[in-house]
This record gives sequence, structure tokens and C-alpha cells, in this order.
Amino acid sequence: MISKPLPLHIRIAALQCNFEGGPKKTLLVPGLWRRFGFNVEQLLHTHAEVYSAVFDRRRHGALLSRYIAEARRNGLAIILYLNCHILLESQKDRVAHWAMIGKDGKALRLYNTYYGCCVNSSWTDFFLRSIESLKGFDLAGIFFDGPINAPCFCPRCRARFRARHGRTMAGASAPDVNEFALNSSLDFMTRAYDRVKEVNPDRLAYFNLPLLHSRMTDSQMRRALTCNDIVETEGGFQFYGPPKDVDIWRCGMNARAVEAVAGERPRLIAIAGDHKPWSWYLHTPAETRLCYASALANGAGVWYGIHCRTAHLDSPTGRAARQMVRFDRRHDDLYRRTASLSDVALLYSFNTAKRYTSSGEATDFYRGGGAEKDAVIGNYWDSLNGAYGLLFRSGIPCDIITELNIEDLRRYRVLVAPTSACLEKNVVEAIRDFARRGGVLIADSETSLYDEDGNRQKDFLLADVFGASFRGYRQYASHDYFGFAPRRDLFARENTPWIPAPLMAVDIAAARGAEVIARLCPPLPGCYAGAPGKPVHPFIIRNRAGKGLSYYVAGTFFELYRKFGIPHHRHIVRQIVRRHAKPLVELMEAAPGEPAAPQSVEFTVRRTSRANTVLVHLVNYTGGMTRPIEKVVPLRGAILKANVPVDSATALVAGRKLPVRRNGLIRLPEIREFEVVAITTA
Repeated sequence: MISKPLPLHIRIAALQCNFEGGPKKTLLVPGLWRRFGFNVEQLLHTHAEVYSAVFDRRRHGALLSRYIAEARRNGLAIILYLNCHILLESQKDRVAHWAMIGKDGKALRLYNTYYGCCVNSSWTDFFLRSIESLKGFDLAGIFFDGPINAPCFCPRCRARFRARHGRTMAGASAPDVNEFALNSSLDFMTRAYDRVKEVNPDRLAYFNLPLLHSRMTDSQMRRALTCNDIVETEGGFQFYGPPKDVDIWRCGMNARAVEAVAGERPRLIAIAGDHKPWSWYLHTPAETRLCYASALANGAGVWYGIHCRTAHLDSPTGRAARQMVRFDRRHDDLYRRTASLSDVALLYSFNTAKRYTSSGEATDFYRGGGAEKDAVIGNYWDSLNGAYGLLFRSGIPCDIITELNIEDLRRYRVLVAPTSACLEKNVVEAIRDFARRGGVLIADSETSLYDEDGNRQKDFLLADVFGASFRGYRQYASHDYFGFAPRRDLFARENTPWIPAPLMAVDIAAARGAEVIARLCPPLPGCYAGAPGKPVHPFIIRNRAGKGLSYYVAGTFFELYRKFGIPHHRHIVRQIVRRHAKPLVELMEAAPGEPAAPQSVEFTVRRTSRANTVLVHLVNYTGGMTRPIEKVVPLRGAILKANVPVDSATALVAGRKLPVRRNGLIRLPEIREFEVVAITTA
């Protein structure tokens, strides 16, 4: 029996190392977490070797029992951390038997420090025994940090590969070897999850689950999710590389991806308190507040962990983290299972991320990676982020739709499909049905030109919806243009006849009845070669598809927006969305086509479990035009417009009621890092 199950809304604390200074100081940590406002601890430091941990009952059992009792006195449920991707220092005598081996025959090191553990070795048997040894402990769950989905060329893996595929790993293609590694990891996840349930069916189990990367097809992700009672991803582990290169919507987009696949499971965003990869240097207070607020704004609970001593939390950053956790605790009932009220969806395709060119994203032990195909015209990761960022900067909240929840598409009015190249038949049919029923599709580049296995088709699978047929490709340079057809200048701004064109375009033929609303100009020899020529090649096609509409852009449009941020590209998409979406609450426009808030403000609208109550979040990333953000520029004068009758509106951060005008306008107080407005509808 579990005496302290997980609460409905989770706030997890994590100390990811054991530098506290012995058992006496270790047992003080639950009191610290209680004072912060956490209600769960993911526990590592009672059984850790520096930064990693696997439980040994003989060495760790007594301290774990004392710690669980202390946690109970402080109102904390316990999830135990178990590492399943590296070997401990105490296991170095087992390297020859348990370590992952690279293609060069050398043991594979992770973080330049530890050896990776092979899930096809006898290490797995050792690990499963460790899970069994936790029987009798009052644990709400177990978190598995790993495994690594990287190829191993040890004798066990080579033998298993040959038995499964009938040929050697040395002669196999890289995709086949990678697929073997991934399936080995999924086999391990299933065994570990099943062992937890055999020991205690009520105990939760889940894995570190990167979602926005290029390694799993939709079917593989479905299998992975069967081993996860909680869905968590490292959307708040940042920056790793140059901070200026990290998108401000990173945390929010990861939270939306979690929501898309989690179903009824609890949803978590893991936030590292330290500025990655520097484990002993914390984020700025502003970055800490922003990341936490973004997770809440997008429907996730928070895991907040540090990789240094708890003494580091006696600092401005630690006080900022405590402020956020206490705000979260104060409004716990509002954050229990919130649901998005957006009627705009963005398609994230697992199959495209795996099969099509994509750089992926880095997390703590997934460094980002390429997909299987390189002979394609675009980069899926750039296109996905370009589309999400365009909507973010337009003040348009959007949800994520994947192959796993494609049946939810019916509840949206607008679907944006950025370079969604590799689509299976049921997804294609769902999009076609969406348009027929009155939905609006915005797609670009090679969307639907490949099947789910990455095989290029003779024509778009959605050619009838696009009102366009595939003919080939056109290459352009960063000085070429497109222009709108006469009387289509409602999409143009300030009498701008020429707009930058994508570097790669799809040569298309417009179907009879489809409307060509923009065309590509002929390529110029150089940026100073003269004026653009008359637009001739079809570029943006508007097509009536049943009761709905399709806007197909024949080029790497969203990818170009991510790289260059062309304002007119954003304006075009924003105009389409604004014309067809019907938001419950929206940001008032300062001028036609422009939200009153800066483009660096995240805006979301969510339903709560409290009757007739809507939460509007504004997360203000407006800083000094660089990252890390040290100080935000306060947002003043922002106005919300409610498109339903409103009884009351309360600013939760400012702590006061807001006047609501008869026309539904709500003027907001000054906003620093974030504000949350609780609106009670009539």
C-alpha cells in the first residue's frame, strides 16, 4: 500500500547529487522542500554516487526508510530515481561486461565521464533485481533516467542483431543499426515497467521521454507511452549551447507536445535550476520565473531540480524558484488538469521527424540528431519551430496534434502543417475530413509528398485538398521574391509588392478551380541585378475543399521564417488565422494586424476544473534582446478582449480584481515576468 500517493497537481523537487555532507544533513532536505511549497520529491541523493544512482538495499535501505518517514512528516510523496543509462563509478569492474561499445571497439563514455550501460547485457538483470529490492518501501513511484537510444557494438548486441536480422552489424546500414538500438531500448523499458508493477501494481513508473526529437515513429512512441504512467520531458533543461540560439517558446512547445500524447496521465516539464551545462551555476531569477510560468501556462506540472548543493538555493535565483512554487501551491486547485481552449493546432509528425531531415533538439542526454533521409529540400525542426514561433509572435496560442491524437483534430478550426512530409494514410484522411467539415489548412513545402516510411510519392497525398499537383523543384537564393496577385493585397502590408521567397520551392500546377493568390518571381542573378521580374510561378494556392479551405505554400516558408523572421510572412499567416479562428479570449490589437503586446509575450487561454473559470496566461520574455534574460521590460497597457459574457476577472499575480467593460475589454495591470488572469464566464 502507498500511504502518500501523488497529488492531482504535481510540484516535484529534485536534488540531483549527494554533496549535502552526510545523512544528518540529507535528512534536513524534506523540510526545505516543504518550505518551498513542493508536494513531491524525486529522490536521488539518499542512494547516489555523485550524480547518478541505482538502489542497493544493503547499502541504502536504512537511510531510505528514515528519509521516507521524514518526507511524510513534511507532506511529501516520494518518487525514487533510478539511473538506467550510465554505469556507476563503483561498477567500473563490470565495464567489460556491461558497457556500451562504440563502432571503434572502445567503451562508450557519456558526459565525458561515465560509461554507458548496454541494455542487452547482464546489466539489465542486475537492474531488474534492484527494482525488486524496493518491495516494502512506501514509494509513490519510480523514475527511470534513460535508457540511451544509441547503437552499441558489444558482442551481445552483435549476436542479437544477427539473430534478428540474419546479417552482421558491420554490414548493416546506419538506419537499421539505429532501429535495432531503439527497439532494444523499448524492450528494456517494457521489462523495467512490468517489473515495477509485479512488485507493486499501485506504484507509478515512468521514463525520461524526449518527445521533440527524430528517433521514434508514431508506433514506437505509442509503445514507449505504454511504459509511462506520467509523461515528462526536459523542456526546461537549457541552454547547453549559446543561449541566444534557444527559442523563447521552447518550454511551452515541449509542454504542448506532452499534452498532445499524455491523454489522462499527469504531465510534467522538467526544469533544471542550473544553467546547462554548468551544474554549479544557477539560471538568472528572470529565466527561472519565465520557464516555470511557461510550463504552467501550457498545462504542465513542474519538476524543478538542481545539480549542486541545496545551499545554492539561498540566493536570488533560489528565492525566485521558491516564489514560483508558492504561487503554484497557492492556486493548486486552478491548475489541476487544465485544458487548452485554442482552436488552432500545429501538426507535429513523429514519422516526419524520424524520416525527414531534422536537427532534433538537445536535452540532458539526447544531444539532438539527424533523421534518416538527407535527399529532401527542407529541415523539419526549423520548419516546425518557424511555424510555432510565427504563431507565438502573433499572439495566437496553438495546440500540438500528432499521429497519436489525430482524432482530436475535429475540435479545431485551423491546422498548420509545417513541412509535414511523411504522413500515413489515416493522418491524410483525417486532414482531408477536417477540411471537408469546414476546417482551414495551412501547409507548406513537401507536406504529404512522402508516406510514413519516407517513400516519395508521385504527387501530394493531399493534392485534392491543396488544389495543386507536384511537378518538381525550383531553387532560389536569399535575394529572390514573390508577389501577390492583383486585388490580393489584403495579405500585403504598406504597399510592399515584393516579399522574400524561400530558398527552395516546389514546382506545382494549380488545379482547375484553385486560386493562385501569390506567385514566385523569376530568380535574380544577384541582389543588385535589378528589379524583380513579373511573378509567374504559382506559390500560394487557396483552394476550397468541401466546406473548408486550404492555403498551400509551395516552398520552405516556415523554415525561412525561423531563420530570417520576415515580418510579412508572419502577417500573411496571422491574417489567415485571424480570419477563421474564433478565440474565447484574445489580445487586443494595437493596430490592424498587430497584437498590443510585444512579440516576445507568450499568450495562452485554458479551461480549469473550477466551473466557468478560464485562465489567461501572459509570460513576458521581453528582455535586453539577449539571453540569459536578466531583467524583463515591464508590459504596460495590455488589454484582453473576452468574446463571451464575463462575470469577473482577477489578476492572480497582482492580487486584485480587474474591471470588465461591457464590450468585454479587460485592461491588465503592469506585468513583469508573468501574469495570470482568472476569468469567470457568465
